[in-house]
Amino acid sequence: MAKPLKIAKVIWRDAAHYRGEDTIKWYRENASLTEFVTVGHVIRYGKKDIVIALEINDDGNARNTSIIPRGMIKEIKYLE
Repeated sequence: MAKPLKIAKVIWRDAAHYRGEDTIKWYRENASLTEFVTVGHVIRYGKKDIVIALEINDDGNARNTSIIPRGMIKEIKYLE
């Protein structure tokens, strides 16, 4: 039988894209990265990335899976 997967909460930052024609001053003062929170089963925690599945079916298939580069991760907290 397979070892149960750990569940983690990952806070990470991603690139942001802004639409519109705001002033350079606005971008200097207000533009920022987008912050996300992902909670799920840790499938892999490697040197370059972490793979998180939000769902694991009884048959072992992972669904709604995110691959997050380690350099984008702000915090990881294991919940179990």
